[in-house]
Amino acid sequence: MNLGLFLVAGTGASYISIQFLAEHAELELIDVQPLGANALMLVKGPLPALNKYLRGLRTLDIVKSTLVENVPEKVLKAFYHLENAKLQKEVVIFETDDIGRSFIFLRDAIALGAEPVDFRLPKTTPTRVCVIVTGEFSEANLNKMVAWDRGADKVTVVFEPTPLLKSFFEIEA
Repeated sequence: MNLGLFLVAGTGASYISIQFLAEHAELELIDVQPLGANALMLVKGPLPALNKYLRGLRTLDIVKSTLVENVPEKVLKAFYHLENAKLQKEVVIFETDDIGRSFIFLRDAIALGAEPVDFRLPKTTPTRVCVIVTGEFSEANLNKMVAWDRGADKVTVVFEPTPLLKSFFEIEA
């Protein structure tokens, strides 16, 4: 699936954007989430249609937009906290101010064999997103994830998580 992540300037801007979405039958609104002074819209559909929709939005309403290709279902399940893996041999924590980059990181990490543990998107502005994945990675794949550590983005790797750290993520009924 392809996703359009549109950070717009408030709830009112999101409603205007939803109105405009009605003219694009090939697109599907997945969600709108308030984030402080802004709102995040998640829209699913073919890339050409997402691009056409983006071009038609009011420029003043768009704070930031990201189009993400080939998003596996696991990304949305992690975003909505529907599935969370238990910690394995390595834990990779990715922190960023860019919501779109968090989705791209998670998509790429899954392609490298990672399992999503947590996807934290604070409902404030400015937003600092935290994506946590786990797995038993080859050195090459781990290095590909660590390579995301640049600029405002930060990557932390925890090797052999302790029972205490594991208990932080694992809730037993």
